[in-house]
Amino acid sequence: MSADSKAVVQRYMDDLWNNRNPAAADEILAPDLVWIHPTLGNGQGRQAAMNSIKEMRAAFPDMKGSIRSLVAEGDQVTAHWEATGTHQGPYRGAAPTGQPVTWEGVTLYRVKDCRITEHRAFPNSTAQGSPHHIAQRG
Repeated sequence: MSADSKAVVQRYMDDLWNNRNPAAADEILAPDLVWIHPTLGNGQGRQAAMNSIKEMRAAFPDMKGSIRSLVAEGDQVTAHWEATGTHQGPYRGAAPTGQPVTWEGVTLYRVKDCRITEHRAFPNSTAQGSPHHIAQRG
């Protein structure tokens, strides 16, 4: 089960964030997903995740994410990730800077029946140049 859960999280990064394939959300995200994110907000349901992805894509259209490590135990997966992009659109009240940004964080996932049921993100929101730092200055 742990290997399957890790594969689901990797597919989430690849299909939804990097390959911009929103149709994959139905296969990867549970309909009753619990979405918790300190900057992008909290929500319930698949659409909460898709709204956050859409917001990030609008501000950082060239954004790419990579998973540095995945650790799985039972139905829980922890991902240490990094993302890069260029601030080309408004983000949380901050005007586009045109500057490249890089940020990292950890997200805790719960996976059931090969779908993500819970997403708890902990981005490094204090890193200079991160989107979250930009939003705090905005």
